[in-house]
Amino acid sequence: QKEIVERALHYKRYAALLDCGLGKTRIELSWADSISEKVLYACPLAVMGDIMDEAKAMNIGISNIRNGKWDEKIGLINFESMREIDMSKVKGIIVDESSILKNGDGAIRSYLTDMAAGCEYRLCASATPSPNDQSEYATHSVFLGYAATLKEFYSRFFRKEGTDWLLKPHAVD
Repeated sequence: QKEIVERALHYKRYAALLDCGLGKTRIELSWADSISEKVLYACPLAVMGDIMDEAKAMNIGISNIRNGKWDEKIGLINFESMREIDMSKVKGIIVDESSILKNGDGAIRSYLTDMAAGCEYRLCASATPSPNDQSEYATHSVFLGYAATLKEFYSRFFRKEGTDWLLKPHAVD
């Protein structure tokens, strides 16, 4: 967990695609606590209580976002609610259960990607992208700012052969 937090802080924009049970919530909270300014923490409604409990156990200040504002350095929001948030003073953003980004045309993916655009620090965490297809890697890449569009991601790393997308030789490494 410590190594992942250090690596994510070093790179500033990072996807922690880790198997279940490896402590993604602790990683996310430690990462957010290490950033000097406000961090937005977006997650599904179903895990908000667990995140609040874990933050309390770790003695990390976190608060639910109400009317676009929050009292602690870390503000927690249910990404499904898609509320208006003033991101001007937000230095970092976390997307928990980031497989939500998979739908390239989805409203939630667009909402989260637009909010992240001005953030220096970005963290995605999920246990599901690793075994799945390149579309999840593409949408994560756009969210993290490593590619401007899905088309750019695909043209940089893949070539199409019939109906299959094959990695270009430089992308294998």
